[in-house]
Amino acid sequence: MSRKEIELLLVELDRREALSRADNFEPHEKQKLALDIFKKNGFVMARGGNRSGKTEVGAVAVAKELLTKPKQRWWVLCPSFDLQKESTQEKIDHYLGAHYAKKPTLISNGAYSSITLKNGSKLIFKSYEQEREKLQSAGLDGVWFDEEPSKDIFDEVTMRQKAGVPLKIIMTLTPLIGQQYIRELAASSNVVQMSWKDNTHLTAEQIAAMRRGKSERELLVREHGEFAEAIGRVVTRLVGITNMKIDFADYDVWECIDPGYVDPTAYVQAAIDADANVAITSCWSESNLSYDQVAQRILDHRKIKKENKIVGTQKIYRSLIDTNEPRLKKELTKYKIYCKSIKKMDDWFEYLASKTNWFFENDKIKFLTGTEPLLSQLELLYWKTKESEQILPEFDLHRKYGHHFDLAMALFYLLAEINKKYVSQKEEEVDRQLRYRSPAKPNTKVIYKNIS
Repeated sequence: MSRKEIELLLVELDRREALSRADNFEPHEKQKLALDIFKKNGFVMARGGNRSGKTEVGAVAVAKELLTKPKQRWWVLCPSFDLQKESTQEKIDHYLGAHYAKKPTLISNGAYSSITLKNGSKLIFKSYEQEREKLQSAGLDGVWFDEEPSKDIFDEVTMRQKAGVPLKIIMTLTPLIGQQYIRELAASSNVVQMSWKDNTHLTAEQIAAMRRGKSERELLVREHGEFAEAIGRVVTRLVGITNMKIDFADYDVWECIDPGYVDPTAYVQAAIDADANVAITSCWSESNLSYDQVAQRILDHRKIKKENKIVGTQKIYRSLIDTNEPRLKKELTKYKIYCKSIKKMDDWFEYLASKTNWFFENDKIKFLTGTEPLLSQLELLYWKTKESEQILPEFDLHRKYGHHFDLAMALFYLLAEINKKYVSQKEEEVDRQLRYRSPAKPNTKVIYKNIS
């Protein structure tokens, strides 16, 4: 046999192997269960630790759908296009590469935009980072969410159903965020939970190495795919900058100061309407400021500007200050800046995170142009994970990544107090009205309105 004939034979063998990769995939027990559930019900959530084999479930299920049913239209969504290249894209290439009708279209840096198969089926790649308008489409046959999407992305995408055809949904995730709607979906019988021990390809040495340095609380999530509090990023769902303009006359204006000297002093200002919608209007952070300089910075940010001209001064509804610097609070009164001290409590960090995340998860917060440094801090702020289980959860402040998080803390203090004023009191009033309302007549249905 000539060299050329051998080369052609090897190419043909590779082609045949690729054609049967999805069919010849040998799943471990939990992967097989997940694939069977999806085949039967058209929905599955493979929830597991990192390296448990959950992403392989998504890739195999999508490959079989696209290969066996011509002219299918599917989306696969990831947290970012960079993560897509390292994970889902490689697996899709492995199972579908031999079936591409042409080279995949690219977005940038090698990330795929879409692939089209020889049978006319198409797979389109999306990122959670994209604007909501990019997630609108004609009807889809199915979607694969790799890792947790925010609820608004999940709702937007799952509306893309073809008339009369149920949308098929695959979710593969490690619940680092553990949003409430994910927990509710996970209560169904269409969920398979996987751990490192389920993955027969992982050795005992590899598992031991991955466990090293992690607390029991962190391992619940990263090894077993359990829901646990105080893991991962503190703010569970981030938003982008908006160019909206607001009329301060329609809002209560709040501000918060987190004092410092060598560590920066930070300031965050917000405007809140009657429905607890918050617009973060300005912020600053600076080290080595005197008390007089801090006061002047605050007064400068109270000025109302239109077309770069000062047209007035904002009326401040409430000024807040962290209690670690009582002298600054006293000095600010010389400038008629009167601050209320923030009262801290038990489980302080968990309390702040809970009250803050309410605004993000309910689409109640926007960040105006100029507040980019604050968003950058939120993106980098994570929970501490290497502490003893007896130590209360804390934010990983100041030193990790070489960052300070003073703007983030000022925002947390601010949103916790705003939540108490505009949300908790409103819910308590509704509860009070329900408790003391007249008893319902027999056979009368009482509707409890959910205020959020």
